[in-house]
Amino acid sequence: MIIGLVGTGSIGTFLLQTINEENRLPGYRIGGVLARDFEKTKRIGRTYEAVPYESMDDFLDAPFDLIIEAATGEVVHQLLPRALRRKRDVIVTSIGAMADETFFDEMERMALRNDSVILLPSGAIGGLDAIRSAAALGTLERVTLTTRKPLEALPSERRETHTLFEGTAREAIAQFPQNMNVAITLALAGVGPDRTDVSVIADADVDQNEHIIEAKGAFGTLEFRIQNAPMPSNPKTSYLAALSVLATLQSTEVALRIG
Repeated sequence: MIIGLVGTGSIGTFLLQTINEENRLPGYRIGGVLARDFEKTKRIGRTYEAVPYESMDDFLDAPFDLIIEAATGEVVHQLLPRALRRKRDVIVTSIGAMADETFFDEMERMALRNDSVILLPSGAIGGLDAIRSAAALGTLERVTLTTRKPLEALPSERRETHTLFEGTAREAIAQFPQNMNVAITLALAGVGPDRTDVSVIADADVDQNEHIIEAKGAFGTLEFRIQNAPMPSNPKTSYLAALSVLATLQSTEVALRIG
């Protein structure tokens, strides 16, 4: 499978190292890279033997089997409709972009019309299979996400533990567009961004991100807790979030799927 990659930040570089340099996924190859800084893109292209692209249209016209977005929500809005018109499958990592209901519905319709698939990795959280199952018949009553992050990972000048935010998933991604993709991922799997309650705590006593998911419905109750080790190259990015992109990529070519 030949992949087109958009974005050369922590996750994009991890994918290039894992797939092209280390050959950890035999049968997969990142064939081209698109990013904002073309000079940097050319250097990365030389390092990882991938074609650098300056134009999004030229990139999307290349014969890739699948596109991975590892950039920003703004890029998702530019990339996704153009990729779907070309009948491409796309893995979207900046899932906060999908909180826009009009955009989400339009992209879903476009994917159906063009026989394409939009793939959303689970990112830095787990338990989404259980949330989807609980929501299958509309009997999921309540979903909450409590996120604890180290002080330096959040935009706050206070140096003691404090609650930085309480609100809905939609409000969380609006206030923390780089930090709360997990809230929208959870919301899309469950009861939606307006009914998913989120708390963000800046914690002076933790050195890793922690997410606690709680849900209640006809199925019973659920509590899922995860503490995320950061990527060595960027302490603000969860290693599990990067691994989830690899898992999503691998799931596109299997005959048996779990969950």
